[in-house]
Amino acid sequence: MGSGADRSEALRNRWRTLGVDLGVTGSAGASSWDDGGERLLEAYGAAGRAYHGLDHLVAVLDLLERLWPHPDRPVPAAVRAAAWFHDAIYDPRRADDEVRSAAWARSALGAAGAAAAADLAARLVEATAGHRLTADLVATPGAACFLDADLAILGAAPAAYDRYVGAIRIEYAHLDEAAFATGRLAVLNDLAARPHLYLSGRGRARFEAAARANLAREIDGLRSGHPEGAGPREGSGS
Repeated sequence: MGSGADRSEALRNRWRTLGVDLGVTGSAGASSWDDGGERLLEAYGAAGRAYHGLDHLVAVLDLLERLWPHPDRPVPAAVRAAAWFHDAIYDPRRADDEVRSAAWARSALGAAGAAAAADLAARLVEATAGHRLTADLVATPGAACFLDADLAILGAAPAAYDRYVGAIRIEYAHLDEAAFATGRLAVLNDLAARPHLYLSGRGRARFEAAARANLAREIDGLRSGHPEGAGPREGSGS
């Protein structure tokens, strides 16, 4: 079994665990739940996802666990569900991916009998559009960890950050260099102007300094006329 098959089977097991924790995978619902997981794996594995694919899903799920500061209890199931659905729909030519992904979460989780989790997961998915928490989500356990996990790539080592940048540029191949650079600069400048890029204590300690250095380096490159990549939507780092 190759590494890709291993990864897919590991993701299937994690999806089944999520179903158990949500209480939706009894004998009557297990098959339907598994089918929903397969649809998500197909979506993340679709052609053209140079960055926002299965590797990104795994990274967000893993980092969510590492940033969660309570080793005595698991990350809330609704927050883990948000991680699964946050890039379920991804089309760089549109600006409503988060809204449509949230709608998928509401529909799938609601149909499975997890209405309360569906609403929270969907609102968290919507929050990835700007990587900000609305007032009603600030006190939600795990919400900040989720958004930080999604944006963690900005705080990666320079070589990994550059690979991410190149992958995002591939996803935005429909834009010419001028349009791409203009949009990307707007996104980066917005991020750089924030008092904090990360919302959790662990995320800030682990990623903030490196992310600021990476953003400054990319901004300098774009301003000098040598764009290093990435896409023009605020959510492109997610």
